[in-house]
Amino acid sequence: MSKITLVRNDFDYDLTFNVKEYDRTPYDLGSATIIFKVALPDATAVTFSGACTITDATNGVCTYTVGATDFATSAEYEAELEISGSQVITAKMDNIIVIDDLPST
Repeated sequence: MSKITLVRNDFDYDLTFNVKEYDRTPYDLGSATIIFKVALPDATAVTFSGACTITDATNGVCTYTVGATDFATSAEYEAELEISGSQVITAKMDNIIVIDDLPST
Protein backbone atom coordinates (compact mmCIF):
# COMPACT_ATOMS: atom_id res chain seq x y z
CA MET A 1 0.00 0.00 0.00
CA SER A 2 1.06 3.54 -0.58
CA LYS A 3 0.80 6.29 1.98
CA ILE A 4 -1.16 9.53 1.99
CA THR A 5 0.63 12.57 3.44
CA LEU A 6 -1.36 15.37 5.08
CA VAL A 7 -0.36 18.46 7.06
CA ARG A 8 -1.30 18.71 10.75
CA ASN A 9 -4.19 21.08 11.55
CA ASP A 10 -5.26 21.57 7.91
CA PHE A 11 -9.00 21.07 7.55
CA ASP A 12 -12.17 21.71 5.52
CA TYR A 13 -10.95 19.83 2.44
CA ASP A 14 -12.17 16.55 0.99
CA LEU A 15 -10.40 13.22 0.89
CA THR A 16 -11.76 11.28 -2.10
CA PHE A 17 -11.89 7.49 -2.09
CA ASN A 18 -12.46 5.09 -4.98
CA VAL A 19 -13.81 1.81 -3.58
CA LYS A 20 -13.07 -1.19 -5.77
CA GLU A 21 -13.84 -4.90 -5.85
CA TYR A 22 -11.01 -7.45 -5.64
CA ASP A 23 -10.85 -7.52 -9.46
CA ARG A 24 -10.33 -3.71 -9.44
CA THR A 25 -13.80 -2.92 -10.85
CA PRO A 26 -15.73 -0.14 -9.04
CA TYR A 27 -17.77 -1.22 -6.01
CA ASP A 28 -21.36 -0.02 -6.43
CA LEU A 29 -22.10 2.00 -3.29
CA GLY A 30 -25.83 2.14 -4.16
CA SER A 31 -27.72 2.93 -0.98
CA ALA A 32 -24.74 2.30 1.32
CA THR A 33 -23.77 4.26 4.40
CA ILE A 34 -20.03 4.83 4.68
CA ILE A 35 -18.03 5.69 7.81
CA PHE A 36 -14.38 6.79 7.56
CA LYS A 37 -12.49 5.45 10.60
CA VAL A 38 -8.97 6.47 11.63
CA ALA A 39 -6.77 5.11 14.42
CA LEU A 40 -3.17 4.98 15.51
CA PRO A 41 -1.54 1.58 14.91
CA ASP A 42 -2.22 -0.89 17.74
CA ALA A 43 -4.82 1.47 19.26
CA THR A 44 -7.74 -0.02 21.17
CA ALA A 45 -10.13 2.70 19.95
CA VAL A 46 -10.56 4.87 16.87
CA THR A 47 -8.99 8.33 16.99
CA PHE A 48 -11.96 9.73 15.06
CA SER A 49 -14.63 8.66 12.61
CA GLY A 50 -17.18 10.39 10.43
CA ALA A 51 -19.67 9.94 7.63
CA CYS A 52 -18.62 10.01 3.99
CA THR A 53 -20.66 11.51 1.17
CA ILE A 54 -21.25 9.29 -1.84
CA THR A 55 -20.40 11.38 -4.90
CA ASP A 56 -20.62 8.68 -7.63
CA ALA A 57 -22.30 5.51 -6.35
CA THR A 58 -21.97 3.47 -9.55
CA ASN A 59 -18.23 4.11 -9.76
CA GLY A 60 -17.60 3.62 -6.02
CA VAL A 61 -16.57 7.20 -5.27
CA CYS A 62 -17.09 8.85 -1.88
CA THR A 63 -15.56 11.78 0.01
CA TYR A 64 -14.83 12.67 3.61
CA THR A 65 -14.50 16.33 4.63
CA VAL A 66 -11.63 16.70 7.10
CA GLY A 67 -12.71 18.41 10.33
CA ALA A 68 -10.76 20.97 12.37
CA THR A 69 -9.64 18.47 15.04
CA ASP A 70 -9.28 15.32 12.91
CA PHE A 71 -5.54 15.41 12.28
CA ALA A 72 -4.32 17.59 15.16
CA THR A 73 -1.42 15.26 15.99
CA SER A 74 1.51 14.42 13.74
CA ALA A 75 1.65 10.64 13.42
CA GLU A 76 1.11 7.73 11.07
CA TYR A 77 -2.50 6.53 11.14
CA GLU A 78 -4.36 3.52 9.82
CA ALA A 79 -7.67 4.12 8.08
CA GLU A 80 -10.62 2.18 6.75
CA LEU A 81 -14.04 2.67 5.25
CA GLU A 82 -16.90 0.79 6.89
CA ILE A 83 -19.54 0.29 4.19
CA SER A 84 -23.01 -0.68 5.41
CA GLY A 85 -25.82 -1.69 3.08
CA SER A 86 -27.28 -5.14 2.57
CA GLN A 87 -24.06 -6.32 4.25
CA VAL A 88 -21.18 -4.69 6.15
CA ILE A 89 -17.86 -4.54 4.33
CA THR A 90 -14.61 -3.00 5.56
CA ALA A 91 -12.26 -1.48 2.99
CA LYS A 92 -8.75 -0.95 4.36
CA MET A 93 -7.19 2.29 3.17
CA ASP A 94 -3.62 3.47 2.64
CA ASN A 95 -1.83 4.61 5.79
CA ILE A 96 -2.06 8.34 6.42
CA ILE A 97 1.04 10.24 7.50
CA VAL A 98 0.38 13.58 9.17
CA ILE A 99 3.38 15.90 9.18
CA ASP A 100 3.97 19.11 11.13
CA ASP A 101 3.11 22.40 9.52
CA LEU A 102 5.77 25.10 9.35
CA PRO A 103 6.09 27.45 12.33
CA SER A 104 4.22 30.75 12.29
CA THR A 105 6.10 33.83 11.17
